[in-house]
Amino acid sequence: MAVLRDYVMNRQERLSYMVERYQTTILKVCYAYLCNLEDAKDAVQETFLKAYNNLGSFRGECSEKSWLIRIARNTCLDMRRSAWYRRVDQPRGFFVVMDAHTGEVLKVTERNVGTGIQDLV
Repeated sequence: MAVLRDYVMNRQERLSYMVERYQTTILKVCYAYLCNLEDAKDAVQETFLKAYNNLGSFRGECSEKSWLIRIARNTCLDMRRSAWYRRVDQPRGFFVVMDAHTGEVLKVTERNVGTGIQDLV
């Protein structure tokens, strides 16, 4: 039982070390992929959770930093592919069509950012 407790404590200490040392780097990577600070923070937590659960499978063929960045990248890509992210978290904007001569508003349309202009006319 003492051996199991020491093993768990070592894993926890190792995770604490990795979080303290690489948290800022991982947050920057996640923010670069997700362009949203709150989503990036969620991805950082998920990254360290995955790292903790897979500490035993870390082979040491690369640095811990490289390993964590790879986990973070894959986590962010998974988040971007999820139905929730595609539907719920899409930036939205209003597009206004105005008469060039009178300035009268002809049409206001709410669309996901990136919608083609041809859809508005």
